[in-house]
Amino acid sequence: MQHFPQIGFFFFSLKVTIRIIIYSINDYTVLCSLNRKLFPDVKNFLVRCMERVREKYGRNYLFIHTDPFSGLPRDFITMTNIFEDERRYNSPTFFDLKKV
Repeated sequence: MQHFPQIGFFFFSLKVTIRIIIYSINDYTVLCSLNRKLFPDVKNFLVRCMERVREKYGRNYLFIHTDPFSGLPRDFITMTNIFEDERRYNSPTFFDLKKV
């Protein structure tokens, strides 16, 4: 049996570069908390994105890519339709931080 070292959630959450948020009606507070951490300058950005994802695209998730070496501008790190069979065009649907 292999034993793994204990890793605290705080340490682990600092190293995460992608987040997939699945919709749940009870997660409003979680979305607001995550929004304050990732997008402190835009109030309720993630809540508005999740509403749009559900209403316009019929999806129940958001994908947030925070890897500093990804090459994506900060305004476009939130997206949906990341899986190939969900795409209308040849890329995911991005949410512009300045327009949502």
